[in-house]
Amino acid sequence: MKKLIALLSCVISVQILNSPQVAVAGSPLQIRDTMRTIERLQDAAVHGDEESMKFVSKLMTQIETDIATSVDEKLSDQKNTRAIIVYLLSGGNPNLIEKSFRNAKVDKSINLLFSGSLAYANGEKEVALSKLSEVSKADLPTNITGRLLLIQAILISEKDPKAALSLLNQASSLMPGTIVDEGSRRRCVTYAAKSHDTERFKVCSSVYIRNFQKSQYWKEFAADFLSYAATFGEEKPPLYSNWLLPTLEDLPTQTQVDMLLSMAKIALLRGNFSIANLCGSRVALTAGDGSAERSRALLYSGSAMLGLDQVELGGKRLKQVDTSLLDQQDADLLEKAKNMFVQITADAKTTKSEQVMDLPQVQSGNFQAYEALVVRAQKVLQELSGNKKIAGN
Repeated sequence: MKKLIALLSCVISVQILNSPQVAVAGSPLQIRDTMRTIERLQDAAVHGDEESMKFVSKLMTQIETDIATSVDEKLSDQKNTRAIIVYLLSGGNPNLIEKSFRNAKVDKSINLLFSGSLAYANGEKEVALSKLSEVSKADLPTNITGRLLLIQAILISEKDPKAALSLLNQASSLMPGTIVDEGSRRRCVTYAAKSHDTERFKVCSSVYIRNFQKSQYWKEFAADFLSYAATFGEEKPPLYSNWLLPTLEDLPTQTQVDMLLSMAKIALLRGNFSIANLCGSRVALTAGDGSAERSRALLYSGSAMLGLDQVELGGKRLKQVDTSLLDQQDADLLEKAKNMFVQITADAKTTKSEQVMDLPQVQSGNFQAYEALVVRAQKVLQELSGNKKIAGN
């Protein structure tokens, strides 16, 4: 697939540089031809082709010029009109289309689709949903049907996330490897997370990481992926060891490290100490001595251990952190975590002393009040994160 994408990108680039259809206006189907080229470039761009991304911007300007300078007869050609529908569903300028089609006629067979697409581009969500829901997809070309399914999913996602996920799956299946597939998988991760559909989240995340890790929208995907993955708790240990780590192995080593550290920090600040410890400990084992990654890993895992039953080990990890390698936010976190360690160990000594005096029959070393110590640690971490409720535990 990667070799195919690279070859396609190369061919497209050569075509753009040498094709008079793209550079010179006047062809009856100039709009359609330009839009088709844009679609191919968008597909290459979500696989990381930077040259394609540059050409997309130039050709979007070109097609706007084509539309603005076209006569009504050319705009009314159904092939050009369908291309303009793709343009609208891809974030095109609705004001330009409304002005250009003031006197142009739209074929009755696609008028509903055209007006619905225009409403979507104008941000009229309810009108767009009403019109586009009535459109029959039976006779539409694949590039329009896939985009229509994606847009409908976006429009209904808040009210019916389950139905939206189904539409996204259809769009991906219809146009695999394209920008529609990328957009559908990325939104699937978002909607599945919001509806707590872990199985769908896993499927869409795995496919996205495997196929679209070079997409220009990677950061948007990563934000939602990390946010939901950070909720995995002790009740779902297989998710971490059997799914999360193997899935991340498809990524470059540095990207894996960055994602695990981000996940550890998010989980820590949400009170999900188990996943924070797991992710932080994983990086601490592999990061180089004296590296910023190792210090961050020790910070997050050590802090998390204070909220678990590993206070002593957590304190040792915090002592190994090199403050000079941390940013200001993490440096503040370290200082608060160390203060917390001092507080809870002091409480432990006091509690232990009191129990030895008052409860002589407790099992050796297993003081009931140690549970209260852990609760104390959790409360302090809770104050540190600013959360009123501890999640994931």
